[in-house]
Amino acid sequence: MMRRSVLALAFAASLFATGGARADAVEDFYKGRTISIVVATSSGGAYDILARVLSKHIGKHIPGKPSVNVKNMPGGGGIVGTNWLYNVAEKDGTVIGALLNIGPLEQVFGTEGVRYDATKFTYLGSSDPDTGFLALWNSAPVNSLDDLRKTEITVATSGPSSSPAFFARLQNEVLKFKLKMIAGYPGQNEALMAMETGEVHGYPSIFYSSLTSFKPQWVKDKVIKLMVQFGSRTRPEFPDVPSLMDQVKDPEDRMLAQAGFALTDIGRPYVLPPGVPADRAAAIKSAMGATFADPAFLADARQAGLQVDAPQSAEDVQAIVDRVYKMPPRVIERLKALKQ
Repeated sequence: MMRRSVLALAFAASLFATGGARADAVEDFYKGRTISIVVATSSGGAYDILARVLSKHIGKHIPGKPSVNVKNMPGGGGIVGTNWLYNVAEKDGTVIGALLNIGPLEQVFGTEGVRYDATKFTYLGSSDPDTGFLALWNSAPVNSLDDLRKTEITVATSGPSSSPAFFARLQNEVLKFKLKMIAGYPGQNEALMAMETGEVHGYPSIFYSSLTSFKPQWVKDKVIKLMVQFGSRTRPEFPDVPSLMDQVKDPEDRMLAQAGFALTDIGRPYVLPPGVPADRAAAIKSAMGATFADPAFLADARQAGLQVDAPQSAEDVQAIVDRVYKMPPRVIERLKALKQ
C-alpha cells in the first residue's frame, strides 16, 4: 500500500513537473518575439479594425508577453491571404490568421483557387455571430416580402462569387424574391454609396455590425428599409423585420438556409495554420478567450463600434464549420450552385 502511494505521488509530481516544463517552454519561446495577425482583407473595414483592437490586448495574455502586429493580405475575396496562411506562413505559433467569414467554407462551395483544407486549421474563436439584412433605400418601389416576389429590385454586389451575391441568390432561392444583381462594385462602401445615390435599389447583405459601425444614422433617420433579417441570431432591436427562417417552410430549403447562415454565424474567425505545436496552439487559444473577456479589450472594441457582446469560443467556431461539412450531398450541391 505504501509503495503504491509513493508511486502515485511520484507520478503526480512528474505530471506537475511536465506541465510546468511545457508552460516554461511556451513562455521561453514567445518571450521577445513578435506575433503577426494576418488579415485576409484590406485595411479600414470591420475585419481589420477588430484585428487591430485585438492586437493591442492579446499579447499580455500569451506566456512570454510577445508583441503583436497586424498585416493585411487582401485578394481573391480572402483566398489569397488564407492560401498564404496555410501554405507559406510559419507553423511555429507566430502567425495568426484573421479570415473572412466565408474562408472556412470555400471548399464546400467549390471555389476556384482554394489551396487549403479548412478542416485542418486550428480554430481560435471569433467575434459575435452576426445578422444580415436585405436593405433597400426608402425610395425603392417595394414595401413587403410579397412585393419583393412580384417586383424586380436591383442590388449591388462586388462580383458574381462574392458574399453579397451569394446572399442575394439564397434569398431568391428560398424566398422567391426577384433580386437582380448589379456586379462590379469594389466593396461594401461603394455598394452602399450606389444605393444612396440611386444607382441601385439596395444591398442584399448589410450586417448588423457594419450597420451600427458605419451607417447608424440610416436606421435612425429611416432612410433605408430593412426587409428581412437572416442568420441564427435575430436582432430584437428590429422586431418588425421578419426573420428569413420564419418564412421558409420546405425542409430542404431550411437546411440550405441554415448552411448559408454559417457565413453570418461564424462571425470573424481567427485560426492558426496546421502544424503549430500543441502547447503553443493551446496557449494562443486560451489567450484568445481571455482577450475576448478582457474589460480593456471590450471597452476599446465598443469604442470602435464593434459588436463584442457574445464572442464565440474555438469550440463554437469548430461546430459551425462541422455543421456545414456534414450537410447532405444534395444540400451541398445546391449551396455550390448559389456561389457560382
